[in-house]
Amino acid sequence: MTDANNPSAPTPGASAPAPSVKMSAAENATNMGRSRLSQSLMLEEQSPRGLLRFAAFFIFVFTVIFIIWAANTRISQVVVTSGEVSPFGSVKTIQHLEGGIIEDIRVRDGDLVEKNEIIMVLSPSGVTAERNQLAVRLTALELEAEQLHAISMGNTDVIEQVTGTRNEFLANVQAQLFQAKHKATQAQIQVIEKQITQKMIQRGQAKKKAAAVARQVSLLREQLKIRKNLMDKGLQPKLVYLDSQRELSRVQAQRSEAVDLQRQLTESISELESRKLEINARLPMEAAQSLATVSSEIAELKEVIAQVENRVNRLQIRSPVKGVVQNLRTETVGSVIPGGETIAEIIPSDVELKINARIATDDIGFVFKGQVANVKVQAYDYTRFGHINGSIDRISATTYTDELGNPFYLALISLEQNYVGKNPAINRVVPGMTVISDIRTGERTLMEYLLKPVYLAFSEAFRER
Repeated sequence: MTDANNPSAPTPGASAPAPSVKMSAAENATNMGRSRLSQSLMLEEQSPRGLLRFAAFFIFVFTVIFIIWAANTRISQVVVTSGEVSPFGSVKTIQHLEGGIIEDIRVRDGDLVEKNEIIMVLSPSGVTAERNQLAVRLTALELEAEQLHAISMGNTDVIEQVTGTRNEFLANVQAQLFQAKHKATQAQIQVIEKQITQKMIQRGQAKKKAAAVARQVSLLREQLKIRKNLMDKGLQPKLVYLDSQRELSRVQAQRSEAVDLQRQLTESISELESRKLEINARLPMEAAQSLATVSSEIAELKEVIAQVENRVNRLQIRSPVKGVVQNLRTETVGSVIPGGETIAEIIPSDVELKINARIATDDIGFVFKGQVANVKVQAYDYTRFGHINGSIDRISATTYTDELGNPFYLALISLEQNYVGKNPAINRVVPGMTVISDIRTGERTLMEYLLKPVYLAFSEAFRER
């Protein structure tokens, strides 16, 4: 074999290879063991650091995902209330305004009655007697009204016309009253006529006296004129002139008195004539005034009679609605029912049902009209049949107190359906069932819910009293 074909031959110009060291099998095994031991030690040093890094990264990623999920996940805020099912407008209470003695009872507790069906009948004895008395009174007033109307029109023969037509006794009473008033009127007129005659005589005398005095005044004036001329010529003393003047003044005063007396007597006669006319018109006028009063009494009495007729009609106590009878007060015929007392109650069978929910005073600030409520009827398993959707219709303006003295507000919740589940024929809701209502008052994120304790802790920290 040549050198060219020998790859192990040294090339020209190359350095000589290092001498190879031959190791035994034991040494190789020792070296391999040491190498594996160093690798194991390195892995033992590197494994905890990697796991910690992986765990920290996983926790970080989970925390970020949880924060994002909690910040975007919204949960409902609810107010939990208890209550019961009630018919809208509540149970119909049957009462009687006046009361009375029971004559017949036609229903019992639990009976189904139709609208306007007779429940009970009361005795009509007292009402019938009262109605008869009112009828007699009405007849008397109507008779009196007819008589007064005729008298006010100047027909004094009305008594004879009415007598015997309705009630002889009442007609006679009215006739006697009219005759007494007529006699009194005629007596007054006669007295006035005498006074008028006397006044006319006195007026005639005063007229004659005034005429005589007037003539005397005329003569005295002529006498005074002559004496004045004589006094001016010096033929008569002034004293005589003054006496004549004084006499003229006295006579003129007498004439004035006579004229005044005549005028006063004329006025007195006019007044007496007016009184006579007034007295003549008084009876018809009084009759007209009395007729107005009697007509008003007749109208009022007819109203009372109408009320008594209504009482007669109310002797048959009827059901105002279709429903079931409960709490019948008595089942004894002949017992007495006081006026205004409850006789029975009717639970309507075809009326809308609503929930009377009790809201705690701490939660009332979050509850408003129109909020949605999930109503759970305790008579039916909520996990099987679900709930009924509802909404708040009304909230009381003030608080009520329960049997333990705890205050609460009363809310009225309307229901979308009157049954639980999907089948309207089963699981019907009836009045009296108890319920639990979850009223949705709002929403917030899960993060807000989780951070609420922290917020409260910070808000109440660093405070002292």
